[in-house]
Amino acid sequence: MEAQLQVKVISNEIVKPSCPTPPERRTRKLSFLDESFPAIHMPLLLVYTGKKEFTKPPLYDSPIITSLKTSLSETLTQFYPLARRLENEYTVSCNDQGIPFIVTSVDGQLNDYLNSPRKLDYLGSKFLPPLDILSLGELPITTVVPLAFQVNLFECGGVVIGSFGIHKLVDAISMLNFLKYWTAHASGRYSSLVQPDFDTIIRVFPPLSDNARVRISGGSGSSDDATGATGLSQHLNLPIKVVAKSFKFNNVDIKKLKVEGTSETVPNPTSFAVVVGFVWKHVIKAILSNDNDDNTSDDDPQAAIPTALTFGANLRSRTRPPLSMQSMGNIVACLHARLDYEHGNFSIYLN
Repeated sequence: MEAQLQVKVISNEIVKPSCPTPPERRTRKLSFLDESFPAIHMPLLLVYTGKKEFTKPPLYDSPIITSLKTSLSETLTQFYPLARRLENEYTVSCNDQGIPFIVTSVDGQLNDYLNSPRKLDYLGSKFLPPLDILSLGELPITTVVPLAFQVNLFECGGVVIGSFGIHKLVDAISMLNFLKYWTAHASGRYSSLVQPDFDTIIRVFPPLSDNARVRISGGSGSSDDATGATGLSQHLNLPIKVVAKSFKFNNVDIKKLKVEGTSETVPNPTSFAVVVGFVWKHVIKAILSNDNDDNTSDDDPQAAIPTALTFGANLRSRTRPPLSMQSMGNIVACLHARLDYEHGNFSIYLN
């Protein structure tokens, strides 16, 4: 199937907000939480199947693609910081530069790629916007593009929309809010949505003062020469091997896991909890199995096998008082669970 995979760029343009940003919003300070995030990008893939009308020629001039671009432009007006550029590590310069919008045509059937054992390679390398348009790496942070989309159209009518969103400005909930607005604009249901809130995070988690930044960083606190070195390139140099796997769980499977995971201490386990617990459990089993194959004894001190689970938790519903789900920014905390296995005993630590 690799030889048949042909992704051809049909159009590559910049989509700008439909209305200019008001003067009072031209410069925007970031919250303390947003300041703490590096300029790395989160990948996202949205998969749609069976829409033959997407493939009617010419692709780049079809009513659906035109609608996507128009509604994206309208959405960027509401989510104005995402169409701008970072002035430094602490400030967004709202200059309405716009974001990349790429349309491609893909040979073959979408299901062939979704069912392939190498689907993560295909999806991650072919159907996301190219990294070079994001200006990552050693370039000044002022050139980093905060958001980009690539619409991939398949012969069968399937569509994969790939995107990168900069984590310094948005978390997963913020990105979900953006996509809801874009969908509503494209379908004409915009009037039913609540406006995004960019001000609450500044009020609840105000920006650090220059003096506070100096105390935390131990430096001058200036970011005039800030570069993307704090971003993706730095993280890719970590001396670890990352393995990505994909698993499918249908509703029946998840219901069974919930029954198995119900106990006095957890009477109503969530779908997230039971699926993550199931995967983590079997990762540990695989590690122990490999150790047994290597003839490692439980009595051997070298049998200590720590595994860690890290995930983001939405803080909006956990603050007092709770924040609106329309609150934009990185209102999230990283939680960690560590399980140590040594001498036949398991210990779990949470922080």
